Amino acid sequence: MLRQVKRATGATVGAIAAVVATIAVGCDTGTAWAVDVVNTDKVPREIVINDSDGQSKMLTLSPRGKLSDVCDSCVVLSGNTSAEAAGKTTVRIEGGNVVTGSK
Repeated sequence: MLRQVKRATGATVGAIAAVVATIAVGCDTGTAWAVDVVNTDKVPREIVINDSDGQSKMLTLSPRGKLSDVCDSCVVLSGNTSAEAAGKTTVRIEGGNVVTGSK
């Protein structure tokens, strides 16, 4: 038995792709959310990021600069202050001090 198959038009393919993209955005992909670090100061700031796996890195964050997805779970240090951060968190540097908040 032969079946007749109708070809999908460009509009149909586009609509299907949009639905798939919407579903993918709404699904948990199993990847961890990551911590962002933002320097709200007008001067560069030296920061240290200590990852939960024992890695440590020193970075200079430019004025009004942002680092995305720096870790899944870590301690961020700047000056004499530090903060633990994990998941969907934004760590802000304000006046040289570390402040945490959700994204």
